[in-house]
Amino acid sequence: MKQTLLTTALLITTVLAYAQVVFPIDSASGQIRYERIVAVENTSKDLLYERANVWLAKAFVDSKEVIQYSNQETGKVLAKGRLELNATYNGYEQSMGVVRFTLEVNTKEGRVRVLISDLIHEFTDGNPSPGDLRKEKSYPIMKKAWRVVKSETDNDIRSLIDSFEKAVSEVPKEDDW
Repeated sequence: MKQTLLTTALLITTVLAYAQVVFPIDSASGQIRYERIVAVENTSKDLLYERANVWLAKAFVDSKEVIQYSNQETGKVLAKGRLELNATYNGYEQSMGVVRFTLEVNTKEGRVRVLISDLIHEFTDGNPSPGDLRKEKSYPIMKKAWRVVKSETDNDIRSLIDSFEKAVSEVPKEDDW
């Protein structure tokens, strides 16, 4: 009985470890596109815009280089981001390259939307990358390494969006200095 449970657990773990990442695909463009709309009741467009900009400044090392366009009147911010991917691969923690992306924020009264698109992978060690994360197979990198790149990208982008949602939703404490 114990051996059957152990075998089943190992089989499930193996299947999950090699499961394909399913990126959110925009039906109109066919490109990878993450989108989240956050409702923040009784919060003005301008305050949400400010919170989004504060989050950008904290989330990226050099937000002045990241932000490409910002318009408080329309509540829109466009930024170019970069995620460094690190993962355990073949038993060692190592760099799996970087993913560059476009981040767009739109604010309205009581809600804010974040979009992440135009994801492109690059290795930082000079090895060629297929770039397009929608590709199932990659040459010259191995299939397992490509799965790790895709999985880490998906996890990191989702974590980034979660941190954005938390930042724009939280009511800051009064700072009576």
